[in-house]
Amino acid sequence: MVYNWQMPSHKRSGLDDMTLLSSVTESAIMENMKKRYMDDWIFTYIGQVLISVNPFKPMSYFTQKEIDMYQGAVSYL
Repeated sequence: MVYNWQMPSHKRSGLDDMTLLSSVTESAIMENMKKRYMDDWIFTYIGQVLISVNPFKPMSYFTQKEIDMYQGAVSYL
């Protein structure tokens, strides 16, 4: 399944996976995260770990069906 934020037609910003950074430093990570956040890319990987940044605004990534499916879900099961 391909999600909206993975569609190739969307504008790219920074690196999707920060293991590809040429220099893995705190400043490089923060610069990449800021660049992606400013362009509304709230999901970023570091290898198999997914980082999600709260955008503090409505995002068009999810339909109401997906929101309802996860509303109240237990995250640790």
